[in-house]
Amino acid sequence: MLSRKMMLQMGNKTNAGNFFEDFSIGQELRHATPRTLSDGDIALYTALYGGRFAV
Repeated sequence: MLSRKMMLQMGNKTNAGNFFEDFSIGQELRHATPRTLSDGDIALYTALYGGRFAV
């Protein structure tokens, strides 16, 4: 279990994130596991979750 002192040092972990206006053209986002989405990823996602539009 974390002590009160450790919890205060960690601070607030809540982050609202970025909005559309916060990004710029050509900006690169760094992530712990970098990945580029391919056509295969999109096809798999569509097959698993279906299209967003009604048929």
